[in-house]
Amino acid sequence: MSLVGQRVVRGPHWSGGDVDGGEGHVGTVVSVGGFDTVEVLWDNGKHNSCRIGKDGKYDLRVLDNGTTGVRHTQFICNACSERGIFGMRWTCNDCKDCHLCPVCYVTDEHDIHHEFTRYVTPDDLGTLVPKRGTSVKHQSMGIFPGAIVKRGRDWKWGDQDGGDGKTGKVLSIENNDTGNSTRNRIRVKWSPDSVNVYRLGAEGGKIDLQFVEESRGVFYYRDHLPVCEKPKENASSKDEDSVLVTNTEVLKEGDRVCIMVSSEKIEELQKQNSSFATGMLGCAGKIGEVKGFVNGDALVEFGDFKFRFFPGLLKKVYSFNVGDIVRILSDEDKVRILQESRGGCYYNNMKQYLGKVGQITKIDSDGDAVVKFGRKVWVYNPACCIPAPGEVIDEQEEESDDSDTFDMPDLNNTLLKLMGGLFGQPLLGGSGSMLGILALYKVISENKTSEAISLIRSNPQWVNGNFKGITPLVLASHQGGTAIVEELLKQGADINKTDENGNTALVAAIVGKERSIAKLLISRGINVKVILKDKRTALFCAAVEDYGDIVTLIMQKGADANIQDNDGVTALHAAVHNGNDDAIRALCDCQNVDAGLVDKKGFNALHLAAFRDRPLAVEKILDKNKALVEVRKEDGFRALHIAAVNNHVNCARILIQKGRADVNCKSEDMVLLTPLHLACLRGYVETVELLVERGADVNIPDINGNTPLHVTLCGHDGVLDRGQELLGALLGLGSSSKTENRIKIAGLLMQNGASLEQRNKNGQTPIEICRDPVVKAVVSKQSTQVNQGLGTQLRLPCTRCFSKAADITLKPCDHTCVCDQCALQIKNCPLCNRTIDRRLRHRS
Repeated sequence: MSLVGQRVVRGPHWSGGDVDGGEGHVGTVVSVGGFDTVEVLWDNGKHNSCRIGKDGKYDLRVLDNGTTGVRHTQFICNACSERGIFGMRWTCNDCKDCHLCPVCYVTDEHDIHHEFTRYVTPDDLGTLVPKRGTSVKHQSMGIFPGAIVKRGRDWKWGDQDGGDGKTGKVLSIENNDTGNSTRNRIRVKWSPDSVNVYRLGAEGGKIDLQFVEESRGVFYYRDHLPVCEKPKENASSKDEDSVLVTNTEVLKEGDRVCIMVSSEKIEELQKQNSSFATGMLGCAGKIGEVKGFVNGDALVEFGDFKFRFFPGLLKKVYSFNVGDIVRILSDEDKVRILQESRGGCYYNNMKQYLGKVGQITKIDSDGDAVVKFGRKVWVYNPACCIPAPGEVIDEQEEESDDSDTFDMPDLNNTLLKLMGGLFGQPLLGGSGSMLGILALYKVISENKTSEAISLIRSNPQWVNGNFKGITPLVLASHQGGTAIVEELLKQGADINKTDENGNTALVAAIVGKERSIAKLLISRGINVKVILKDKRTALFCAAVEDYGDIVTLIMQKGADANIQDNDGVTALHAAVHNGNDDAIRALCDCQNVDAGLVDKKGFNALHLAAFRDRPLAVEKILDKNKALVEVRKEDGFRALHIAAVNNHVNCARILIQKGRADVNCKSEDMVLLTPLHLACLRGYVETVELLVERGADVNIPDINGNTPLHVTLCGHDGVLDRGQELLGALLGLGSSSKTENRIKIAGLLMQNGASLEQRNKNGQTPIEICRDPVVKAVVSKQSTQVNQGLGTQLRLPCTRCFSKAADITLKPCDHTCVCDQCALQIKNCPLCNRTIDRRLRHRS
């Protein structure tokens, strides 16, 4: 049973004062330290170290362990019929067939005068507890439905909450979407149109939020709860000085470990839990060795330096061999950090392999592990892998390729898969020649340079051999054996011989991230123009990997940069898609690159740059061909339309300034929408400000006669169905404008001459199509101010009386939307309906 993720309350030996907020307040175990302690993050945002057996003391009781995945799969709750009870199981001693889940037990289902036995885990022998009818109940407090919350320690969701300091209301407690744990996520409403789910102990004890205002949770029988203690399987190691339990792993002297958090987190967590030295920041992503333990900290050696690290920062790095079965870590953030810290990549498609079981088919020269999941292969930092001997390999079905990056391992998956089938081959049976070739491939795969060179010199006839479709040169180029590659070429290996899928040694070197070998092969005259089966090329591969220098060398050898793969994607498309600036510069510096070629989704390189928000790419492409700003996609949108509808302000600014894009250009054969129409529909204040500043016509009509002000005020009320259908077809987008943004944009448009009297083809003015009474009243008041010449000092009128200026800021939502008199007469904010705590006078 994992400790990390358990929801806990004060225990029998509590010594932490009121750091938890008081009796009944709930927290989450977020890491396991040394000397029988854990770190608890309380729902109020505070944290402390608590004893789980140290000196015989227990500071905590476990309120809920269903959050960690504990499940009694063979039992059904007699009250609520939950199949496979999550968390503790409660069995009646008087009615042996009666089992209750944790919630039904504390809500007094079944007879409260019967005795029950508590089972903490499926293999627990059980503990008799007092009758509920004679026991005292306590109220839990913390993050429960109704609580007001804000960003917490592990927040990673950008501005979903509306910005730092904003608050939301907890709507419900949710189950983990994987179905392997429960009650460890919460659904939060930030505003009328913004509701999302966040972690409350999920994904290894992650806590995204802390409360501003607590809420009442379930009642619980305090004396019926177990104390939080170390799992029994680790108890035997508690007296060993050379052993430490951290994050459910046992560390001992001599173990290899790595730091599994970012440099910023190293400093933060060290200062919170131990001591900090600047040199620690250089250890991020590096592998060190545990040299001992000092007062609960691990003494770790990284090269010439030793540091005392808080154990919660460390991840044990296991030693693996080809053929080992491993499980990938399930925490996406940790995998991403570990991958990128060693210069590797984390691709979006890797997400579906988190927590999955695969087999190691190769250990490369950097120590990275090539892991195969059925027909799919990925390269991992070994710290991402946990031994899983005897477990069944997960053969995942591939998701669609609409990922954030072009996937090079996927591009050459067949090459890697065939290589993977080679490793671990027993050298038994078959002819002597076949055994010899197998031996050669094996030493090449393991980068045993001297043995490989000896076999090559003794058997030069093997250099152009073939095993499972792979040549020795292709394999050596991928594995990084520079000396082996040079020896193969010296002994007559055909530099241009491909594997059975058309992969050249150059492609293998690029895919294998062997830059120096790629340069060596190019210098030796390898054919850089070979087209693979999927119509991709070595140049395409180099663009995907962001090897600008390799791109330049290949181009200098006469490669065609305009070859399109099966999806119509060019090397420039791939570089732009991934945001690979070095490759973008190299390609755009080449005179023969055509940025106007269109892929099967209808995007040329400039369209794609505007869509992916790649300002450098927009600038470089315009340097090559400014005429592309006028080119439309099949749906009639230009690059500026695409930038506007996605709020990519920097791209839009470059398109206007450098490309002289027409800010009033209309989409063709659709609804004649301008970029300003689109930005207004989406409620993007920054983009609207840019377009208006650059001269956009604020009264220009679309095909239905709707001006940008019509679009702004109609919001998503259905008036512009054709336009929204267009956006949905293009990007899957509809209107996301918020009330505040609509009001701000309307004021900005009117300050710059937008008319409230202009009618569309249905004879409606902007005010007449507005269905929100608050927006309608506020905009009418703004219009009066503009007409009275007060446009430069436009103030939002009170949204209740509309006669005075809004000068009171409501807390905690921070909306300044009512006057001082009306503020005293309301309990909820007129804009977001949040309960008002405080009222502050606005000072300009």
